[in-house]
Amino acid sequence: GLGILLNRSSDLEIGLLVPDHSCEDLAKAMVLLEKDDNLRQSYAEAGFERVSKLFNRQRMLDLTYKDRIRMMNDN
Repeated sequence: GLGILLNRSSDLEIGLLVPDHSCEDLAKAMVLLEKDDNLRQSYAEAGFERVSKLFNRQRMLDLTYKDRIRMMNDN
């Protein structure tokens, strides 16, 4: 069946989990989201917030810097 995808840091619902290879459950999730404007909007907002935190400019620069340092130390 369907599950709820939670943001680990806030327990905020950010999406639906659908079992692999389950067309029926995928269809149910799509219908649920199509029918429920509030749910769809809350998932959109939560997803945007999550992506904004995970992929902001400073975090990407920090990760790139750390990766370069690791690569230099590996040689």
